[in-house]
Amino acid sequence: MEIDVLIVGQGLAGSLLAWELAGRGLAVCVVDNELCNASRVAAGLVNPVSGRRLVLQPNIAGLLPAARHCYGRLARFFGDQFFVERPMWKILSGPAQKQQTERRLQQAEYAEYLQAIDVGGHGVVAPFGILHQLQTGYLKTEALLDALRTWLLASGAYRQAEFDYALCAWSRICAGATSSPNASYSAKATWRRPIPGSAACRFNLQRA
Repeated sequence: MEIDVLIVGQGLAGSLLAWELAGRGLAVCVVDNELCNASRVAAGLVNPVSGRRLVLQPNIAGLLPAARHCYGRLARFFGDQFFVERPMWKILSGPAQKQQTERRLQQAEYAEYLQAIDVGGHGVVAPFGILHQLQTGYLKTEALLDALRTWLLASGAYRQAEFDYALCAWSRICAGATSSPNASYSAKATWRRPIPGSAACRFNLQRA
C-alpha cells in the first residue's frame, strides 16, 4: 500500500490532519491502537479567556474564525453539528479575581469576549459575581472522532494496529506512540516534493 503521509494516532490532531491532507489530494493512512486516546476524554471547551487571571489566548482572533470554518465544513460533509457555540458564565472565586475581572473589562482587547459581571439571581450562589464570557462553546469530540474514523475506514485509510518504530526504516518520523497486540506495521520511505517549497515523504506500508 503506497501512501504519501503516515499518521500515528487517531486523536483530534491526527484525524483533522488526515482530513485536511486527503482534501488536498494526498494519500494518507492513520494507524491507531484504539486503546488510549486523550482526545476522547477531553472536555472540548472553547474559551478565548481562561485561567484565574483571565488571560486572552494568543492568536485567538485568527484561530476562532479558522475553527468555525473547519468545523463548518465537517458539519456540511457529515450532516452533523460538532462545534456548538454557547456563552459561558464564570463564577468568580474571590475578591482578587473580581478585581482582575474589573480590570479586564476595561481593556479594549477583551471587549469581544467578556461582558459585565452579574451579581444576582439565576439560582447560583456567587457572592463575588458571575462573569459572562462570549464566543465560547464546546466541541462534540467523541462524535467527531467517530465520524472521521468511519470516513477513514470507508476510504481504506485506517489501520487498527500497533506501529512498531523499531521496524521503521525512516528514523525521522515524529508521532505519538501507540500499542496494540493485534498487528504491527513497518514503513519504508523515500523523499519527494509534491508541493513547491515543501518536503514530504512517500511510504510503502507493509504488514510486518
